[in-house]
Amino acid sequence: MNEIREGELLVGFPAGASARKFDGPDHGLSHCMKAVDIVIEEGDDLILLEVKDFDQTAARSRSAPAADARLERDVWAWIGKFRDSLLYLWAEERCGRHRGCYVVLECRSLHRALRMHLQELFERYLPAFSRLPRSVVNEWKRIPVHRCAVLDVKEWNRRMSRFPIRRSP
Repeated sequence: MNEIREGELLVGFPAGASARKFDGPDHGLSHCMKAVDIVIEEGDDLILLEVKDFDQTAARSRSAPAADARLERDVWAWIGKFRDSLLYLWAEERCGRHRGCYVVLECRSLHRALRMHLQELFERYLPAFSRLPRSVVNEWKRIPVHRCAVLDVKEWNRRMSRFPIRRSP
C-alpha cells in the first residue's frame, strides 16, 4: 500500500488507485484557485479529501472552544477548496462518474453536534446531491457531488477502509 503524508497523518491507497497531493506546488493555479489536500482516483470513483489534524503536535495547545470556533470558520474555506478542485479536475476531464468529497478531522474536542452541523453546512453549500432541489436534479445532466461527509479518522477508516488514515510514528 502506498501512502501520502498530510502533516502527521498518512493516507494509504491500494496499488489499483491513483492518488496525488493536490494542493502542492504542481497545482499551477494556486494564485487563483484553492485545492483540496489529496485527490484519489479509482475506476469511476473520484475522491477529494481535505485532512485537518487539530491534534497534531503544533495544534495541541489550542483550547476546545478555540478549535470549535476555527472549525466553524474553516468550513467556508473547505467548500471553496472543493468547488475549485472540482472545476480544475473537470477541466482536466478527470471528474469520474462518482464524486465524493470528504473532510477528515482529527480533533479530540470534536463532539457529534458540531460534526453534524459542519456536515449540514458542507452538504448544503457544496452542493451535494442529497441537498439538491428536485427541479435542479431534473434539469442538470451531471451531478457535481454524489457524496460528501465530515468524518473523524476512526469513522473514515470504518467507511473507507481501502484508504486508511493513520498517524505517522
